[in-house]
Amino acid sequence: MLLSLWNFYMNLTVSQRIWGGFICITLLLLLIGGNSLFRIANINNSAQQVNQLSLPALEQSSDLQVEFILMSKAAQASFYTVSAAELAPVQQSVLEQKQRFDKSYSQLQQVVRDNPQLNQSSQNVERTYKGFIQSVENLLEYKSNQLELNKSLRAQLEAIELAAEDANSVVLDIIDIDGLESSDNRAYQAANKLENNFLSLVTNSTDMLTVKTQNTLDIIKNEQLYYLEEIERSLNLLKPAVEAAEPALYNDLNNYFVSIRDNILGNNSISANKKRLIDVIAMTEKELTEAEQATATALKQLNELVSQASNVAFELQKEVRTDVDSANLWTWIGMISATLLAIIVAYITVNRIIKPLAEVNRILDIVASGDMTQRLDDSAKDEFGELSRSCNT
Repeated sequence: MLLSLWNFYMNLTVSQRIWGGFICITLLLLLIGGNSLFRIANINNSAQQVNQLSLPALEQSSDLQVEFILMSKAAQASFYTVSAAELAPVQQSVLEQKQRFDKSYSQLQQVVRDNPQLNQSSQNVERTYKGFIQSVENLLEYKSNQLELNKSLRAQLEAIELAAEDANSVVLDIIDIDGLESSDNRAYQAANKLENNFLSLVTNSTDMLTVKTQNTLDIIKNEQLYYLEEIERSLNLLKPAVEAAEPALYNDLNNYFVSIRDNILGNNSISANKKRLIDVIAMTEKELTEAEQATATALKQLNELVSQASNVAFELQKEVRTDVDSANLWTWIGMISATLLAIIVAYITVNRIIKPLAEVNRILDIVASGDMTQRLDDSAKDEFGELSRSCNT
């Protein structure tokens, strides 16, 4: 095959060889330029992906991590608030952080939507976030209820204490009624028992506010009902005698008793509200635990997202390095090939010009001396072959 190419080349004219050499060199230059443009386009695409995907994804993921941590800390802070005034700024803080998180996540979605791996990771974060924010919102709601119940319980205890104190004042007045002990000893004894029962009821109600479990609450509630029944029984015993002697005192005592009874019995009793408080505290603790677990999961997912975005940047950096190395290699190959081709074409072409011209000059010198027997080699197919044939004729 090389021999055939050589014969083909030798049959070309000088102008064809020169044009062929220039064409080959031009094609090599175009090949080098095309390869460089292709590599530059790849580098530009990689740079755009870094600027439009990796770096924004890293930035937004970092922002999401910060907001998640802040919301988690706010949730923990809300758990330890002791008043509505303390809870209000925490609720506002969570609302603002939620808005910032939603904005950052929306921007993240726009960045990673065309990358399957990063898009899937961001959706995992979103699912965890939805569970987290629901737990935080429930936590804030339950905490608000808890604070309201605490306030109601303190108000009920205060009402019971005041009513019991006033009732005992009336009891002392009843005990001092002239002739009560002698005329109705049972009523007198009942009045004496009332003072202790009222005090026991107050102590019992105070203890109720400190209990932590439903079982303990049930025990104290039963004791409370027992003291209430004892008070009611004593009132029934002293009612006839006191109403006969001092009806106003009995009415006052009965009114205080009704006030106490209203705070001890019924759906809004102190024990019912305490049960609600125990339940809501349990729910608050549950939501806090779930929020903390969701935070840990989300931070792990965000770390994975950051790692994936970093890996994308590293891979793009490798691709850029590969493209640069490849472009350099092909540029050198093209330059060397073009140089060698130019040298070969020039060398062969010059030889194909110099040798025939030297031969023509030699023959012309001989002919000029008068020797017409010499002939030129006119076998060549190029311009010098035609010149030789012209000289021979």
